Amino acid sequence: MASAQDSKQVDFKARLYERYLTGHAHRSTETIQESIGHRITFLRQVVCSRLPLLKTSHILDLGCGHGAILFAAQQAGYTNLTGVDVSPEQIDAARQLGLADVHCEDANTYLSKMPDGAFDAVIAFDILEHFTRPELFSLTDELHRVLTKGGRLILHVPNAEAIFSGTIRYGDLTHELAFTTESLNQLASACRFKLVEVAEDLPAVHGLKSLLRNIIWRVGTLGFRLLAVAENGVGFQTKPLSQNMLAVLEAV
Repeated sequence: MASAQDSKQVDFKARLYERYLTGHAHRSTETIQESIGHRITFLRQVVCSRLPLLKTSHILDLGCGHGAILFAAQQAGYTNLTGVDVSPEQIDAARQLGLADVHCEDANTYLSKMPDGAFDAVIAFDILEHFTRPELFSLTDELHRVLTKGGRLILHVPNAEAIFSGTIRYGDLTHELAFTTESLNQLASACRFKLVEVAEDLPAVHGLKSLLRNIIWRVGTLGFRLLAVAENGVGFQTKPLSQNMLAVLEAV
């Protein structure tokens, strides 16, 4: 029989998700539009550039948060967009952005209602790290089922090989995992995906300040890349060092 102390612990994630927008992201609905304006270049360059070319493609943003990615995709001309998030605060904020097809629901519950091949692409930004390993494999199997053959799973996950890897991995009490290129490849292979891209989360260039940040990052990480080569003989160009990394998996 579970003790009283055990019963108090099981819902800690639900308690955090209930006020995830104001409690963790430290944003109010009033500042969301402004924050998206600051990120729109990044979202267009990093996310929208990896979506299917056909603007009517059915795209799901799993863990859509307050709708920043969906908003950017809508601005880019995509017309068949759906979002799901477990946080009521986040979904309310997404609706205030004018996003109609967003649902406050657990990811697995929502996916279980979807037919096979329902989506041409699924965006999963900052969500996989919230699951345990068994939960991760179950979720990824479901994502394969609801994607069309050749459909894309676009990920943004904590990078375990980052210079400051602990910042993201341990910056949120709901995080369970961080990833490397090899562990993503393991996940892809086990769940009938092909890993087609892994990229650093570089500063998107949209002005002088961001250009300088981009240059400083590229120059400043050279020493770490050389150390990787010295230790392993590889890694000068291929090792992502940013705190988060982007990955694209293709359903096979």
